[in-house]
Amino acid sequence: MACRKPPGRLTTIVKHDIFKANGIFVQEPTNQRMQRNNMTLRIAVCDDELSASSQIDLYLNQIQLEENLKFQVFFFSSGEELLSHMPRNIHVLLLDIQMKQENGIDVARKLREEGLDFYLFFITSHVQYALEGYEVHAYAFLQKPLRYAPLKMYLLDVLGRLRQAAPFTLNLKSGDVSEIIDCSHIIYIEVYSHCTYYILDDGRKEFSVPLNELEQQLKSHGFFRCHKSYLVNLRKVISFRQAEVVMSNQEVIPLSRHRKQEFLAALHTVIGE
Repeated sequence: MACRKPPGRLTTIVKHDIFKANGIFVQEPTNQRMQRNNMTLRIAVCDDELSASSQIDLYLNQIQLEENLKFQVFFFSSGEELLSHMPRNIHVLLLDIQMKQENGIDVARKLREEGLDFYLFFITSHVQYALEGYEVHAYAFLQKPLRYAPLKMYLLDVLGRLRQAAPFTLNLKSGDVSEIIDCSHIIYIEVYSHCTYYILDDGRKEFSVPLNELEQQLKSHGFFRCHKSYLVNLRKVISFRQAEVVMSNQEVIPLSRHRKQEFLAALHTVIGE
């Protein structure tokens, strides 16, 4: 985890190297573990109580360890500091409502007026702020003293939403030609006469990549090997018959008899997402 803390608020974290970048203390794990995915969740925390920020810091470290995740966390001690220095590409903001200077509701309102989009978690001891919070599109209200389980639950939910929204791409090469393809635009992939054809929403492309290799890359992203020569995007299936699958471009793809039950199970999973 990389943590950015305002000068003077640095706390020691075991097994972390600490260095200084652009005047801000940054902490990163010395033992980098293999992450479950390449996504780093960027989190800003704004609370004027050092004890509350320290508790959040401990909780975030624990979530990373338990779930094998990677967070980048930025700490701020006032609304004014947050408004001046918060990175623009934050995924989650944990914001205390009752601070000594500008309150969290007003700070959130200013950030929304700037057009910033993030998941807003309000931290508060008073539920009467809930209605005002919804005006600035609050995603969650966490009561003080902050508890571990609700924080973890909401963060994992946000991470799931971000993963679903993020496009999954393939970097394909053929000789000197290289192209990145958004997999959501692939209808199906076909192997014919040692060539691999990608049938897309807006046309078709040819790259020499083994179908077995593509199957391993894409099976966790809603693709299924319905036939030895075909890999279909299950989200592009509009109907199926006994031994055929009809795709969104109206093309009919063969469905192997021995793969049918697996196909139906995979299709049901994707439809239910």
